[in-house]
Amino acid sequence: MTKIVTRSFGVDVNKEEELKDTVKDLILRVEYKPPIVYFYIFKSLSSMRSYAVSEELKYGVSTWGLSEDFYAFHDAWTGAPRILYAAEALEILGEKAGLGCLRHEVGHAVLHGEIEYYIITQPLNSKILPETFYIITVAIKDLEVSNLLFKKGFIEDQLAFFKSIVYKEISSQRAIWPIVRENHKLAQIHLASLLKDLAFIFPFKACYEFQEEIEKVVSENLSHLPREVKTSLVDLVSEIATLKLATLEKIREATRLFERKILFSII
Repeated sequence: MTKIVTRSFGVDVNKEEELKDTVKDLILRVEYKPPIVYFYIFKSLSSMRSYAVSEELKYGVSTWGLSEDFYAFHDAWTGAPRILYAAEALEILGEKAGLGCLRHEVGHAVLHGEIEYYIITQPLNSKILPETFYIITVAIKDLEVSNLLFKKGFIEDQLAFFKSIVYKEISSQRAIWPIVRENHKLAQIHLASLLKDLAFIFPFKACYEFQEEIEKVVSENLSHLPREVKTSLVDLVSEIATLKLATLEKIREATRLFERKILFSII
């Protein structure tokens, strides 16, 4: 049985218990149960992000900055899986999407709760930027979490969470593409970010009930790209999804595929 150690930062006791029950419910459904999970609940996004920055300094890591718009974080810097979650996400995203966000983080705690998943070294012969490599590692881990949640029947909340993220970013993506497409470095980071979006939602496309809705959101998310670029990204995530490898090997292979099919062929 997993021990869930909760720390609350200004959150109502009843809300704390509700969120803890959500964490517990998912852990009970999965085959592998980590011995312990640290669950830190913050009242606001600002307080969570301030804490995340202090942890960045404490552990000498630099991944938080790429995630400044996230509503939750996961890590294993304490030696065990840890989730940081802002209860304010339930108000900003809505109840369904907010809980979808939390379950996504619990999935990471279950699948990626060891330190090795946070100190992944970029292959020496890799030609992509470190920022791009980091985004690809996130994409692969998100894909694995979505596979887990799909198998456990959590589909509507994950789709709601995905839509809330995509629709928040669409207008800015359309605005910046004319600029970033002329810059090799910015273009690869942008396309890696879109690959991450596709990896997150890909497993849920297997649910016939939501296929049409998912295709619509994905199409809107990629609408600013030329047709050949869109096709290459969709084909790439489809190929990555078929890889039968351990997480770290999957990341390395996905990096090679991104270089060959996106970096050298399109950008």
